[in-house]
Amino acid sequence: MLCQRCGKNRKLRNSKYGQVCASCCQTLSDQANGSEWTKEDARQWRAENREHYDAYQKQYQVNNLPKFASYAQTRRTRLLEVFDEAVDVTVLYERDKGICGICHQHVDWNDKSIDHIVPLKPRWPWSPKGRHNHSNTQLAHLTCNKQKSNG
Repeated sequence: MLCQRCGKNRKLRNSKYGQVCASCCQTLSDQANGSEWTKEDARQWRAENREHYDAYQKQYQVNNLPKFASYAQTRRTRLLEVFDEAVDVTVLYERDKGICGICHQHVDWNDKSIDHIVPLKPRWPWSPKGRHNHSNTQLAHLTCNKQKSNG
């Protein structure tokens, strides 16, 4: 449904401000309380507190490493135009029973990686380009995958 304030098609809330989306509801609430924090305020704060902001960002990435790794993998495959589906390393770990597809040894949870059987970026122009999906991926040790290094 369309938000009465911004006109975007979003999930709406019934609030004292009418049928509005969550973002508009928060903005209207902040304005009513006199505590509106604008994007320009946020930019200015980040510029004035650069070290604090950078430290926070690094710590956030460390605490959410699987999420960031997934974002990076998805972005890379979309840029190469080979993305079919999101591949979760947890699903691969369970499917492959924790066995490396390259050396056939047990993979420690902290040393896991996704290996593409047919590389996403082939070494030669005439070689086929692999797709990013569950049927073209296997579990691998990070070291085995780096030694294979075919894309």
